Amino acid sequence: RETLEKYTRLFGFNRSFFFDLPVTKSIADFPLKQTQFEEAAAGLNKSFLISPIHVSNMVSTVINNGRTLKPYLVDYVMRNDKVVFKRKPFMLGKPIKPETATLMHKMMYATTAVGTAKKGFGGYKTCPNLAKLCGGKTGTLTGAYPNYLFTWFGGFTKITGKTLTITTLVGQSDHSAVKAPSVAGQIAFELFKKAKNGKAEQIVYK
Repeated sequence: RETLEKYTRLFGFNRSFFFDLPVTKSIADFPLKQTQFEEAAAGLNKSFLISPIHVSNMVSTVINNGRTLKPYLVDYVMRNDKVVFKRKPFMLGKPIKPETATLMHKMMYATTAVGTAKKGFGGYKTCPNLAKLCGGKTGTLTGAYPNYLFTWFGGFTKITGKTLTITTLVGQSDHSAVKAPSVAGQIAFELFKKAKNGKAEQIVYK
């Protein structure tokens, strides 16, 4: 229990989210009963609340070698084709070690290549390696208000030569074929099409 509470605190739960605009606070509420606590630890409860932007920030921690950086609404400002203002990275903390981040990075690659997000990132004939250029984590839950089936994806893509986070949340009243990983795959594919010369930077871990 102490370890889980420690990491929820380090990852910014139960406090205000640092951003340029107001963001709903993410909640990690661990039940007292052991059985319910074990369900919460496995992500099988509804006592945890998190915003999509917080998910992106946690993914960013993984791809930044365990460092949590403050997200900005505006990265830089240009005037007459010149950068007149640029934000500097501001580190909020180091919740995980670099080697832990590397392991998580590899597991997230496996999710899109052979795991639960494979279908959402497959089938693009002009970019057959799309799944290998991305990584992430998926989830499914049933909401109460509204009573929808929610699917979500929190991950990243290295298609443009830079690492970008992609977070999608899809809620629907019926069991439609549209799922969050598929939406994330479409976003990654659009980035691929707009990449310089149509070429993508493929990152392969050995």
